[in-house]
Amino acid sequence: MNGTGLTNLEIQDLINKYKSELRKLDYQTNDIKATIAELEELIETDLKRQDTTVTTRRKERENRADLQKLRQKPRKKLKNQERKDIACQSGISLFWMELKTVVKYLLILSFWI
Repeated sequence: MNGTGLTNLEIQDLINKYKSELRKLDYQTNDIKATIAELEELIETDLKRQDTTVTTRRKERENRADLQKLRQKPRKKLKNQERKDIACQSGISLFWMELKTVVKYLLILSFWI
């Protein structure tokens, strides 16, 4: 006996139980840390998505403003190259600008026929 009233076998059994509990707690701690990391990653992803959305919306507003500037009658007549430069800067495809011009002329011709 060692002064505790327990045999060496009982003491060893208690040590093994405590070590088992400690391993379980370690596993739970690591599992919780992994869950926290996943949640933090979700928050970061969501914040990045929000930043991207805000940036995209800002660009869309800027593009709309550029389109409105293009739609307004210019005070001076722009040369074709200047229009193309403005269109490229505002993100409008030259194809669509040319298509718009073709459709406009087709409509004018259709009224003549």
